Amino acid sequence: MRALVADGRGGLSVESVPDPEIGPFDVLCRILYGSVCAGTDTHVVHGRLGAQYPSIIGHESIGEVIAVGSEVRSFRQGDHVTRVFAQASSAGLALSWGGMCEFGVARDHRAMRMAGLAESEGARFAVNEVMPPGLMSAVHEPIMITWRETFDYVRRLGVSERDRVVVSGSGANGLSLAAMSVLLGADVTVVGSASRAREVDRIGADGIDYRDESRVSEFVNVNRGRVAVLIDATGQSGSIDALLPTLRVEGVLGVYGLDDARSYQIQPLRTQSFRVYNGGYREADAHEPVVALVRAGKLDASIWIDESMAFGWHDIQNAFEAAEQRTLLKPVVKLGDQAGLQTKKEQK
Repeated sequence: MRALVADGRGGLSVESVPDPEIGPFDVLCRILYGSVCAGTDTHVVHGRLGAQYPSIIGHESIGEVIAVGSEVRSFRQGDHVTRVFAQASSAGLALSWGGMCEFGVARDHRAMRMAGLAESEGARFAVNEVMPPGLMSAVHEPIMITWRETFDYVRRLGVSERDRVVVSGSGANGLSLAAMSVLLGADVTVVGSASRAREVDRIGADGIDYRDESRVSEFVNVNRGRVAVLIDATGQSGSIDALLPTLRVEGVLGVYGLDDARSYQIQPLRTQSFRVYNGGYREADAHEPVVALVRAGKLDASIWIDESMAFGWHDIQNAFEAAEQRTLLKPVVKLGDQAGLQTKKEQK
């Protein structure tokens, strides 16, 4: 099968690797779509996260079940499953999650637990969840990964109704963090790019152009000591400093972005005492709440993913360029077809 491989020096190549094999608790999936994370994926491409190389990349993939192991109870053929990955390759390739490939494996962690296996053996497969049929189009389904991650993150920050929340950064993650905070009842302001003003408005938040220093300064003065939660969606050292004075006493700073993960610095004396949250998130815990929000019409995948701009294997590297250059919020790649379907381009 084909897989997208990063060399850790900025290079990407499509390689042929062995098809995965499944065990009794596994399902084999044809991976339909994968989206590009401008944070994690681009850092892996450039060797900034300590991954092993060469490495199959991608952590936002959706697969369709095409074969089922003998002990599987939670999945059936035709199901669309989140976070499906390749297996460790006999071709000497490591996995940076490994979702950008043609076939992958999901594991039934619930069946493993019912069979008496240790919780730890199936814990990392808790992210393999079934997408309810008809919830959204397949091309939009990869956004569920971002939504689940960010929903659980803002819950753990303690965002609640009537809180003032400020998000620094207006990329896909920043917008999702802001959207989830809005849905939890917070009054949200996004300090980000003016080019994302329309998307910020669509999620129900207020927006400020980070380049407009006078407007940022005015916002800080008006909201000094009033913000419950401040979220740095970029993780760039110094980017949050100007906003620190808005935090109230014992307010919470959450650093979600990874840009300077190994050397992140702030100027804490610019404000009063505050807490820094560094507990991450548990994506699997947010699956059902996020599904409920989508069913209620409160999340719109088209804000993040433009289905008319889906890439394919022939131009997959362009998807990563679009993510790095921020020309698309969440580039999506068509990696395979649903059962029985084949595009005209592939038939030729």
